[in-house]
Amino acid sequence: MAALQMTEGHELTMTVRALPLTDPSECRLVVRLSPSMALNNVQVTVTAAPPLAAVPASHHLPSLCEAVEVSSLVMFLSTHAVPVLSLDVSVVAVYVSHNSARVLQATAVLPTALVLQNVAPSKQAEYRITLSVTQPVVPLGQLFPELTGEQWEQVGCSETVVGLAHRSVPTLSTTVVTGKGEPRYRVQGDSTAAMCLVVSQLIARLEARHTSVTFLGATPPTTPLLAAVDRHVELRNQINQLQEKLGQQTTQYRAIQRRLLSKLREKTVLPLVGLDRILADTHRQIVETSYTIEDTSLGWEEVCEPGVNYLLSTSLAKSVRDHQRTAVDALCDPARFKKHITVALDRVMAGTGVRPREEPRGVSPIMEGEEDRASASQTLRRGSGDKQAYLKLLPTRETLQANEESRNLGSQKEDDDEFNEAVW
Repeated sequence: MAALQMTEGHELTMTVRALPLTDPSECRLVVRLSPSMALNNVQVTVTAAPPLAAVPASHHLPSLCEAVEVSSLVMFLSTHAVPVLSLDVSVVAVYVSHNSARVLQATAVLPTALVLQNVAPSKQAEYRITLSVTQPVVPLGQLFPELTGEQWEQVGCSETVVGLAHRSVPTLSTTVVTGKGEPRYRVQGDSTAAMCLVVSQLIARLEARHTSVTFLGATPPTTPLLAAVDRHVELRNQINQLQEKLGQQTTQYRAIQRRLLSKLREKTVLPLVGLDRILADTHRQIVETSYTIEDTSLGWEEVCEPGVNYLLSTSLAKSVRDHQRTAVDALCDPARFKKHITVALDRVMAGTGVRPREEPRGVSPIMEGEEDRASASQTLRRGSGDKQAYLKLLPTRETLQANEESRNLGSQKEDDDEFNEAVW
């Protein structure tokens, strides 16, 4: 995998490269800045996705007149025990030229050995993803040459099966198996988050060999995603309840304060038995509720749901009944949101490959269902009865989904039988 990228601007050229690993736990990233004219206030920022972090994360150059190299170490954060989802590191250079700010951006790819390590392959897995290729199967040792070595053979890896685990979470392993009779690869594991990087790396390395890759079988596993949706919606509902409770407690707290002030203003001081305790308890409850609200503030559903609905109402629409929403409301019931996610993934898997087409393709503002019905209204103008008869001939969405599910189930069963007989 390429670890060097050059980006050129009018006044500045930036080259980013990742040096070979000297320590399995860190990688040095070198950024070379070559100006064509004197620049002022150059700020270079290096950003890696957690649990990776760049140290230092930024470099400041007051003036830049000649080529300069700056470096940062990319390492794991001990506080984040989560799988790495991407090896890309973003490098952004901001500088001032002719009294205006300019931005230059580049991306570097970290070595795979920094994140993944060899482990024993596993026969049992909860989730499976099958990839079909157009070229003969490439041995796994050639696809992942940087991971081959003594440990490769010690843990039981071979050219047909390999086990990979994240260094940040060694307990989450992923197994890659090649097909014997068909040009296919199977990626299986117990965590979809751990499988994400392995699948993306496998696809990138196969496409680098001019091999077309497509998914086979049913929709990718969505159980962890739907479980996370349930958990997040539960937290959002809890926030609403806590905010209501906090409002009641603050109202009570202000009432106690007003009562206390009125007592202190009286000439004859009355005993304040129990008032100090009520005041302290109310203050403690307010603080606890505020902390709980802060801990449960995890809201991304209101951002994701309109995006999924927009896909279902434009490029993934199959019927005029799919309408775009005009307002974004707070998500209280996750059932509809989870259904939209599942339907969107089903339509993507049924109509596209692994990656979109290289050629730009515009999205028609008229949905497919509307185009069919528009053509029907233009062709059949003799009467409403003929138009209704034509519309009944259009395949319904339920029929298409039923046929697609039956084909997916049959393909998945054949894949399971083939891999079990050929590999294990």
